[in-house]
Amino acid sequence: MRRPLRLAIALGGVLLLVAFVARASLPAGDYDCSGFSFDREAWASDEEALPGGEATLRQRQADGLLACGGLQGKPRADVLDMLGPAEDVLKRPGASTWVTGPARNLIAIDREHLVVQFDGAERVASVRIVTE
Repeated sequence: MRRPLRLAIALGGVLLLVAFVARASLPAGDYDCSGFSFDREAWASDEEALPGGEATLRQRQADGLLACGGLQGKPRADVLDMLGPAEDVLKRPGASTWVTGPARNLIAIDREHLVVQFDGAERVASVRIVTE
């Protein structure tokens, strides 16, 4: 194979990878919070992988909560009422966790979790999405 062709193939692969990563990790600054409202039914309805690596309903709800500050400062009881019982698969001290769906990366072997960290007054101190 000729060198320019190999270089073009490698560059194409890198560009595809960059596009996939950019799509999978939407920065909070690009999220349209004006159209977001938490949907309890959507949150409770699905954790299954969707065709084509599309985000699950629960992942989209978690993205909105994170980007729009939907949980910030809430008491633990309100969070549990909103999201249901914590699954706490990740065993994080002072935090509650919920599975949101399969990891949104090139090889979706792991799962993503919404991690809600509480402060000493049992109010939400931080919210993040992590991959196990």
